[in-house]
Parts: sequence; C-alpha cells; structure tokens
Amino acid sequence: MPTDCSKNYKGYDTKLRRLVAVKVLPSRFHTDRELVDRFQREALSVAAIDHPNIIPIYAVGTAGDVQYFVMRLIAG
Repeated sequence: MPTDCSKNYKGYDTKLRRLVAVKVLPSRFHTDRELVDRFQREALSVAAIDHPNIIPIYAVGTAGDVQYFVMRLIAG
C-alpha cells in the first residue's frame, strides 16, 4: 500500500473512556479492491500477533465507504 493512502488520527473511545489511535483508509480508495484488501489484511495480521512491541488492535470496521481500525494510542 502506498504510504500516503491511510491516515492516522488520535481519537477517543467514548464507551471505554480512553484515547485511541484510528487508522483510516479514506473513502476515495473504497473502489480500489486491492488497497481495501491490503488494509484489511494488515488489520488481521496485526491483530493475530500478541507481543509487547506490537500495538494491539481494539476494533475493525467500516463507516460508509471508509475502512478503519482502532488501536492503542502510544505517546510519542
């Protein structure tokens, strides 16, 4: 995936009351099946790893044409 496709944002999980990082594949890429598949594979690959040096994924989803996953926010 080209490095400028996805964007990372700082967010707030209102249900769990914590800051999170949200990685988003913007809607302009929703018709690019290869990019959507790569984004989803990235989320699945990272979620399958349990290691202290890998940021855990809390949620994966779609909002309209936007793909996203929510991760622990790491300061720095």
